[in-house]
Amino acid sequence: MEHGFLLSIENKVGKILFKCLVKIPLLFAEFDLEKERSVLDEQGLRIAENQENSQKNRRKLAESTRDFKKASPDEKLNLFNSLLKGYQEEVDNLTKRAKFGENAFLNIYQKLYEAPDPYPALASIAVSSILFCLCDSTRRTSISF
Repeated sequence: MEHGFLLSIENKVGKILFKCLVKIPLLFAEFDLEKERSVLDEQGLRIAENQENSQKNRRKLAESTRDFKKASPDEKLNLFNSLLKGYQEEVDNLTKRAKFGENAFLNIYQKLYEAPDPYPALASIAVSSILFCLCDSTRRTSISF
């Protein structure tokens, strides 16, 4: 009975080690973390640039809106079209900004979702390393007697 239990454990450990030593490294090699970091850096810079541009555009729109409110009724007719165009452009810019951010998130989310959780593999490697060291130490001790 004890022998069957040990074989069962050995079989499970073998499968986990196979996953640790073969499957997970291949998946992470395909993931190409360095490339993804580079893409994320570029996207982060673009997001920051988009945020800065949006803030500048909002200030301009606020100023244009104040000017519009202060204008006489005749001037308002002339200012209305440019003010409306400014708001339409800002809505378009915000839509593009949202799409870019959503696509960036979904791209990395999909890749991470498909990747296996590395924790079980890393834990298994750590336990295997400890067991190997203990077995090796025990073997050396028994040889020296």
